Amino acid sequence: MNKMQEQWNVTVRGLLEGDQAICLQFWNSYGERLRRIAGRRLPEKLRRRIEPEDIVQSACRSFFRRVQSRKLELTDHDMLWPLLCAITINKVRQQIRFHCRQRRDPRREEANQGDAENTPAPDEFSSSQD
Repeated sequence: MNKMQEQWNVTVRGLLEGDQAICLQFWNSYGERLRRIAGRRLPEKLRRRIEPEDIVQSACRSFFRRVQSRKLELTDHDMLWPLLCAITINKVRQQIRFHCRQRRDPRREEANQGDAENTPAPDEFSSSQD
């Protein structure tokens, strides 16, 4: 077994056992790159509500949970990055769907702000009633 495969086996074993040092090493290796992917895919209007970091943390939680419950079989290092990207992109899509449902849609906030600008303030309204 070559050195790279041995290191991979140590990493997988650490992830399976929830080893904090391995999890931190994992985060340091992949966290920032995944955050950039999430940030590029998250529409600007939604960044006011949710940050790319939140999405990546959710993606990593899902990944760790699946690894520790042995629902994922990590046979080699080459499959890890595409898997992490897929989980992260799916989390972005879930957040977009959640926040763009009709009652939460940020486009409605902009439309309502325009209405608010034309609506008199409460003190203006009461003085116009007199």
